[in-house]
Amino acid sequence: RTLKNLGDVRIQAGQPAQALDCYRQAVVIAQKVGDRHREGQALHGVGVALTELGELAEAENRLREALLIRREVSDQPGESRTRFRLANVRRDQGRHAEAQADYEASLATVRAVGDRYHEGLVLWQMGVAAQQQGAELVAQTRWQQATTILEAMAVRKPIRSAGSSLVDVRTAT
Repeated sequence: RTLKNLGDVRIQAGQPAQALDCYRQAVVIAQKVGDRHREGQALHGVGVALTELGELAEAENRLREALLIRREVSDQPGESRTRFRLANVRRDQGRHAEAQADYEASLATVRAVGDRYHEGLVLWQMGVAAQQQGAELVAQTRWQQATTILEAMAVRKPIRSAGSSLVDVRTAT
């Protein structure tokens, strides 16, 4: 767990290559001790770091692995966060239909578990995806929904992706 947490800190510090090393070590350790839950968390981290490094195809592979494990261990919040990251990767690859399906699935799960913060993030990124597809009205609606949720939570830091500016994307998610 310490290596995974160190990876999270490295991601937040803008050091994805160092984070990747930490996450990969965490995967190996989790596999050795047979801890599927932590393995899923660490693989998610690998996917996040690879995304930050621009290695989208490999990031997608690791996130898909993490998603399978998170389903296997019934980690709904983790599954939703991994699906959210997978949606972002697919959106960035121009695979909008797949990204939309992932965002919808992630949104349903975060709502089911009552995770308002991630509900706001998913809605925001759905707006980004809609804007990229030329659906400006849908984008504005999603952003307003996200803003309402996140402002109620006093979240004010800027988003780092897709030129957006409203909320703090917790890179460890």
